[in-house]
Amino acid sequence: KSGTFSAFVTVLNDEGIGDVAEVIVEVEKAPPQPLIIEPGGDSGFAVGETIRLVGASLDVEGGPPLPDRAFTWEVRYDHVDHYHEVMPPTVGNHLEFVAPNPLDLETAKDSHLVAVLTVSDKSGISMTTERIIPPKMTELLFVTVPTGLSLDIDGTRYTSPATLQTWENHRFQIAAPSQRKDFFSSDLQRMQSATYLWESWSDGQPQLHEYVAQSSQKKAGANAAVARFRTLNFGSPSETSASATSQTVGSQIGSAIYIGIAAAGV
Repeated sequence: KSGTFSAFVTVLNDEGIGDVAEVIVEVEKAPPQPLIIEPGGDSGFAVGETIRLVGASLDVEGGPPLPDRAFTWEVRYDHVDHYHEVMPPTVGNHLEFVAPNPLDLETAKDSHLVAVLTVSDKSGISMTTERIIPPKMTELLFVTVPTGLSLDIDGTRYTSPATLQTWENHRFQIAAPSQRKDFFSSDLQRMQSATYLWESWSDGQPQLHEYVAQSSQKKAGANAAVARFRTLNFGSPSETSASATSQTVGSQIGSAIYIGIAAAGV
């Protein structure tokens, strides 16, 4: 039990003469014990999803339940050895926030959210607990046909094929830039170059557009597109026909068609 108490010590000598000393003992009140009810420890989230913050407090000394004003919630974007603020410290209980985009594709696989709950009693004594909120991950595969060409994905240039992981429903920009590529001509036994001009995306989107990382499970079994293209090689026009055999892949697919290239963003 907390409070202020007096402890008395009596000391006697051999003749029975003694004295009494008083010692004041302060017993601090036990801090409240915060408990996170929502989100659950095993519940993953997708970008744009509304996440509830619900907590409770256990008073080990049997006091009444603490009011909502005793609760302070904070949400952090945790990446390796540092974090970014998603929701600043906010007083109350039964709160909500919307799951954000990851900062970028490069760091998405090493990031998660953290819910932090602090509970303070009327004496000002507080205790904090936290819970990791893991994202639902999805895998993306970006390829070009022929392979080895470049795609701009979320502000970074990748050489295909590129396999990336990110949070479900992550929205980012993707572009299929026109480009020039050197290659070795086996006929001439020397390096040559070709220019690949973007023509269209198979889903009808513009050259630069927003891409949504949907669940891999929802997109499993999608087929790659069959592409026909013509290319300019050795400084003179020549028309080439090619087709990409339909294939089944267990990830997301969208394709970009070039004059000179068929690029598939999966």
